[in-house]
Amino acid sequence: MVRVQISKNNGFLEYKEVEVDVPIGDNEGMVSVDEVKLRWAHAIYAEEDLFTLEGAHEIKLYHMPLGHDVDSIEPSQLQAWISTSMSQWVLDIFARPLITSAIGSAINIDTTTADR
Repeated sequence: MVRVQISKNNGFLEYKEVEVDVPIGDNEGMVSVDEVKLRWAHAIYAEEDLFTLEGAHEIKLYHMPLGHDVDSIEPSQLQAWISTSMSQWVLDIFARPLITSAIGSAINIDTTTADR
């Protein structure tokens, strides 16, 4: 189990603290990006919101505070971020780019590079 903070992609960064069953130890194996997206979507969205979701390819997940898209990082980096207690994430079930307009310049989003 990991404890993380996840926000819906609405530009307000209203994080919800959740515990999600994701293996993080070496002996438990690494979980795929798609599996993380699906598990976390089920953690913060109601079942009726996910009714039309066809799969993980329709979900975008961003690691905060820099807004890194998890689809463009190494699996080992994702694993490191997941294992950081209370890490913050933004999730979108409509595969939209990260929305930052509601918060203006409150954070510096750099989506051109990924921490590796």
